[in-house]
Amino acid sequence: SSASAEGSQVGSLFRYDLSDPITVADRSSTMVAIVNRRVPGNEIVLFRPELTRGVTATNPYRAVMFTNDSGYALEKGPVAIYSAGTFVGEGFLDRMEKGATNFITFSVDGNVTMEIDQERRNEGLRLLKIVGGMLVSEVLGIERSIHRVKNRSEREVIAYVKSRKKQGWKLRNAPKEGVIDSGNHVYVPVTTPAGGESKLVIEWVKPTERRVAIDSSMSKTLLKGYLSTGKAPPGVRKQIETILSIKSEVDDIDVEYARLQKQHNTLSADQKRNRMNLNLLRKTKGNRVLMNELVKKLAGLEKDLGKLSGRMVRLSEKKAGLRRQLKVLIRTISLSAN
Repeated sequence: SSASAEGSQVGSLFRYDLSDPITVADRSSTMVAIVNRRVPGNEIVLFRPELTRGVTATNPYRAVMFTNDSGYALEKGPVAIYSAGTFVGEGFLDRMEKGATNFITFSVDGNVTMEIDQERRNEGLRLLKIVGGMLVSEVLGIERSIHRVKNRSEREVIAYVKSRKKQGWKLRNAPKEGVIDSGNHVYVPVTTPAGGESKLVIEWVKPTERRVAIDSSMSKTLLKGYLSTGKAPPGVRKQIETILSIKSEVDDIDVEYARLQKQHNTLSADQKRNRMNLNLLRKTKGNRVLMNELVKKLAGLEKDLGKLSGRMVRLSEKKAGLRRQLKVLIRTISLSAN
């Protein structure tokens, strides 16, 4: 069939010459849709989780996905959508640049549902460097969403899940083909068979640096992990092994101190209870024998408490000395673990 319009470039503009006349009534306007080139596209369903937060199951939009390979920018405006010659809905097209892929949603698909589970966690703690007596580590933050799609229709469904991009975060383990990057969002595809189910996992990851003091519990994990890589120079390895040995001694002191503290608390409670009983006996006559026994018991408790306090003080002093030694040792190491 012959074209109903022919186009030609006129300076920076584009002119269409219509083969059939169009009548525009006085004091009115009309829109003339001119289709002069086919663009690739297909019908899909589009999930937009940001519109249904808090809902356990959601339905997608039926949509047309197409790529603008016309060589021109398409202006925004309403779009009527037909399927097999039948009008099925209408949507709105935002301005679309050359080569861009876009979606036009036109109705809700009640035959397809999606359930979402979300989780956040950290993994991959590793040592990056040692500088100025501080350990610089990296941990990988992960935001993971699991999308379970159920398709009750009699045809296979290609579903796209919209996921918002965040600065500094990267998409991990995405499908090798079909992911669409629109700048602020990505659209990740998943195919679900007729009457079947499918699962799509979307993971965003972001590495974050943390500064860790040598006397923290995390430093031991970092240093052990670094030694296990086998990349430590011999001199540095020896220093780190000395540091780990001292930290193990500090840990043993903490365990012993906690044990003594528990004993001290028990004896202190006994001492308090015996003093209360002794004060009660002093208010009445004829309790001299029992009072003498309580006095002797209190003296024994005070002696035991004194011994425990002395041992706890010595442990605290030893721990303080070891921690000072650790800080001196770590300052002698300058290391890039990458």
